[in-house]
Parts: sequence; C-alpha cells; structure tokens
Amino acid sequence: MKFINQILHRRIPQIVGSYLFAGSSLILFIDWLAARYGFPQYYVTLTLFGIASIIPSVLILAYFHGAPGKDEWTKIEKIGIPINIIFIGLVVIMGNNYGWWIKIDDGNIIEIEEPKIIVIAEITSDKNSIDFALQNMKSDISDIKLEILSEKEKNNIYDELMSKLEFNKFRDDIDFYTKYELIGNFNKKGQIKPGYIFKYLIRDIINNQSGASIDTMFEILHLRRSDKHSMYNYLINTGSDFGYFPLIYKLEKEVTQSTKPLSKLETEYFILHTIIYEDLKEKNGDTNSTFHNQYNLKVLKEGDLIDEMVEHISSRINGYLSVFDGVIKVSQDDNIIIKFDKAIINRVKPRMILKIRRKYNYRANTDDFDEFINGRIQELTDYEYLVNQDSNTVFYKYYYNTSYNRGKPPYSFTKDELNSLYDGTHYFYSWDRPGTTSGTSMFLPTTIQIEEVYDSTASAIIYKNGDPNIRLKAGDIVKH
Repeated sequence: MKFINQILHRRIPQIVGSYLFAGSSLILFIDWLAARYGFPQYYVTLTLFGIASIIPSVLILAYFHGAPGKDEWTKIEKIGIPINIIFIGLVVIMGNNYGWWIKIDDGNIIEIEEPKIIVIAEITSDKNSIDFALQNMKSDISDIKLEILSEKEKNNIYDELMSKLEFNKFRDDIDFYTKYELIGNFNKKGQIKPGYIFKYLIRDIINNQSGASIDTMFEILHLRRSDKHSMYNYLINTGSDFGYFPLIYKLEKEVTQSTKPLSKLETEYFILHTIIYEDLKEKNGDTNSTFHNQYNLKVLKEGDLIDEMVEHISSRINGYLSVFDGVIKVSQDDNIIIKFDKAIINRVKPRMILKIRRKYNYRANTDDFDEFINGRIQELTDYEYLVNQDSNTVFYKYYYNTSYNRGKPPYSFTKDELNSLYDGTHYFYSWDRPGTTSGTSMFLPTTIQIEEVYDSTASAIIYKNGDPNIRLKAGDIVKH
C-alpha cells in the first residue's frame, strides 16, 4: 500500500499515461505522412520502437522528478538513462545492418513496402446500366437481349473470381479486399457499406473523350469527387489503393446453324470492367493527382469470363505499379531466364506477369542490311513450318489469308509479309539509307510469369500463349 501511495505521490501513472498518449499521436501522424505523402513505411516502425524503448528512461525521470518540490540528479539517472539511450542507438545500428527496418541487398538499401490494397467491388448487373451497356456493345451483334444476373449468379462469378485470384496470386505486394470483408468491417462500425454507380468515370468520359471541351472534362472530374456514389469515393471510403469494378450481363444471341433450320439460344456474357487508381505525386510542395481509369469491354463465352477478369486485373495493376525492362537471355521450351538491372531488383517479384516486346533495330552505318532482312525472313519461315503442322487452326488461316500492309511495320506473322521480304517491297527496305538509324517493335501474344528472382536474373515460365507458333528468343524485351 505504501508503494502504491509512493507511485501516486510521484505522479508516475499521469506522466506515463501522458507520454503514451503523445507517443501514440506521433505514430499516427507518421503513419499518415507515410500514407499521404509517400514517406518510407519503416519510419513508422522506427517511431514505434523509439517510443517503446525509451520507456525505462521515462519511468526513471517520473520516479525521481514526478513529486512536487526541488529535485537533484541521482546516480541511477546518470547511469540508467545513458545506458538506455546507448541501447537504443545500438539496436538502430544493428537493425540497419541486418535489415530489421529495411531490406539490404548487396549493399543496396531496399525499403520494405506495405502491400497495396485492391478492393474487388461487387458485380453490377441492374436495370439502370442496361442502356449504357447496349450503347457500348459491338455493332456487328444483332438481335441482342441483355439479362440481369441474379444475386446467386453474381455471387457465383464473384466467388470464382476471388478463388482464382487468390490461388494464382500474381504479386506479393498486392492484397485483395473482398466485398465480404467490406461488409463485415462496416457492420462493425455500425455504418452502411459504400455503394457505387457506373457514372462519371465510365459513361461520361467514354461519351466525351472525343471532342470534349476542357470545361466539360473538368465538370466531370468535379462531379466524380462530389458524388458520394462515384467509384472515386468508393475507393476513398474503402481506404484502398486500387478499385476493380465489373459490369456484367447475360447476353442472348440468336444463332442459326447452316445444317439445321432451327435456331437456338447461345448464352454469352457482356462485361465492361475497369481498374481505377489515383496516383499522387509531390512536386515543388504541391500534390499532383493523376486519376487512371482503364476499362475494357467484351462479349465472351461463359468459360472465358473469369480468365478475362483475372487478366484485366493483373495487367492493369502491373501497368500501374513499378515498371522495368528486362531482356530474355535464354528461352528453351518452357524455361526462360531474364536479365535485368540489379538496381531494380526490388521491383521484380515472383508470380509477376510480364509482356513480351520484340524489337527490330537497324543502324545503316554499322549493321549488315542483308543479315537484318534475313533475320526477319528466318522468323517467318520458322513460323510457317510450325503453322503448317495443322491446317485447321485459326493461325494457319490467318497466316495464309491476311494481307500485310507494306507501308507499316510488322505487327503479326503472315505469308504476304514473307513474300514482301523476298520481292523487296517490305517496309524494312525503306530503312537502308546511309547515316540513318531505324527501329520498330511489336508486342507478342505471349505473357510470362516470374518464378524465382536472383541477383540480377530471374527464371520464368510461359503464363499465356496466344499463338504457340511464335517462339520467344534471346533479346526479346520483357515489360512490366
């Protein structure tokens, strides 16, 4: 009892309580700075460690100086407080050396970043957006009828999407925020979960992107921020970095088969989906905001619906986040080795999906033109050999039946292009001029997925092969 009275007399609970309140406020402030202005996230960890580890000194000061009246410094204070401070300094130094606060790779400091959050919004399929969906469908589709999905159908599609996203997680630095978690979190707060409408970010911008005045676009941006039901505010209210918003209807298209006079209904889906993201950057004391709203719309079969949703999410997220270029060094069967700059190792993550770009460069003063032309001829003859293995494929038909635009670079593989290389009418022949340097490139219909990341290389496998007759080769560029 005497000890408790002594503690109360020296006002230790009041001093420690005030210290913890001030320390908590500081942590919250540092965390806000990190989230709002991009301060390194390890600042929060260091602040928390500092506040917790200095508590022994706070207790010593409170015990010897908390009581009213004049005080003198004691031996315990003169020894204990310096030891406490030295201990903190040693831990900070060791933490830096051993990567407790940040990751160290071969002398390069790499900040350990918190995963970014993408909220996967519930599927929209209602009467209010049917007209908008019809306006954006392909013009060659006739006799169409859109059907609203039932709650069970929407939930089934949503659950299958989440299962595939979680099973084939394409990045370690992305966490998914589901509609179920969203409902639970807002229920705990006693609040109604936020909703959204397909407006401002989709309908108005699509309709106004061609020939829209600056004033019209600024008006749309203002409405986007002020309307509590906009997708922008949905993103803000859920505290997410990215938002995925799908609009889906069942589509009934009447198809008449040539062998049967009767017609049947072929069920397909119309999907319009978008990833939204606000990129905040600090420049000269001002915060600049760039709002991204990349959308895609398709009519596809039921079996392709989930793959389309996953592909759109992964490709857009990869496009928004860190960008790097790498070069394929080895490509043999399904084994691919990528070389990249060692300085960007923190941007290369396992399960990352990468696009492939093939470049064609020619320097008239140093390169052999015949060798350059023969390189493209070899690509096409190799392709022709593979495509000839099965004349029933769409690739075979495309290769032999598609005309090559001889005034433009190659963007595909066709027999007509091969003939143009042989007869000298190919686009590349315009490059053979003294003193010139020319180049072009095309994306291949192949994506790869990183498996393991090493010092300055990574191993990868084929993730999606849009044309199995196109083989990757050393020198192809990987884009993230």
